[in-house]
Amino acid sequence: HPVTGDLTSTLPFQDGEFDAVVCFLTLCSVTEPQKAVTEMKRLVKPNGGTFGYVEHIAIDPNEAQEKLSAKLFDVQQTTLDPLQQLVAHNCHLHRYSEDTIMQSFGTATMGEESIQVQRERFFVNDMWPVCMQCRGVIQRVPLV
Repeated sequence: HPVTGDLTSTLPFQDGEFDAVVCFLTLCSVTEPQKAVTEMKRLVKPNGGTFGYVEHIAIDPNEAQEKLSAKLFDVQQTTLDPLQQLVAHNCHLHRYSEDTIMQSFGTATMGEESIQVQRERFFVNDMWPVCMQCRGVIQRVPLV
């Protein structure tokens, strides 16, 4: 069953209650993305739990092969962002959601576990203005 509630508050579950948590096109719309990711991390079982995500994100104008196109898309995202928030239930076009996820989960050995990350950023031409996408899986692996 899907879990519903305010991800920026403490949901009624114990720490590490879930083997896996999936976040799908969510962080664009929450009012406090860092709090939401922190809450999802709390719910993922330590030493073996998995967090998966698919989000649309802000383009980084410096990462694209075609710098001019990327800069133009960056301007579009930034300019249209306030309108998008009004018409799409607070959906932000220009958020760095993957950075928020990585900051919360970390990418190295922490305490008694290691964080393993597989991720990809990609552009979907047919999904303008949410063309820049990312997906990933983070595993909380126990140290042996």
